[in-house]
Amino acid sequence: MQGDASEKLPQFASPTVEVMAPDKVRGKLKKTQSYYYKDSERVLQGPFYPGQMRGWLRGAFFDGSLECGLSLHGEVPTEFFTLNSLFEKPLSIHAFVPGPGIPNLPPEMEEAKKNERDQSREKLVEDLSNFKAAGKLLYYGQC
Repeated sequence: MQGDASEKLPQFASPTVEVMAPDKVRGKLKKTQSYYYKDSERVLQGPFYPGQMRGWLRGAFFDGSLECGLSLHGEVPTEFFTLNSLFEKPLSIHAFVPGPGIPNLPPEMEEAKKNERDQSREKLVEDLSNFKAAGKLLYYGQC
């Protein structure tokens, strides 16, 4: 007795083709104030600032298959698109880059980053002062 022929053939996954989100939607990316996304259980999460989403993407908390919606004026989006269809590749460079005048992070996070940069600068100035005082040569350039 012969078995079903399909049981003997290797099973191949059909390739998926990612269709880009409509130009109308992609044209709004630089004006997007915040983003919402659907988690693995399809529960809506958000709103999140572009810098928060970018950090999570770069931290590999999600990938290009994440469904994301744009919020330009605080509204909850009704249309969702995969990151792969919204942004050019590589996503780590092109995804969630805010346009001019769009806050990257919540104000409290921006303030914390500013304070951190200021402290780093003060530490660098102090280190350079100590370096010069020790009579060491400071050299900037290529070796």
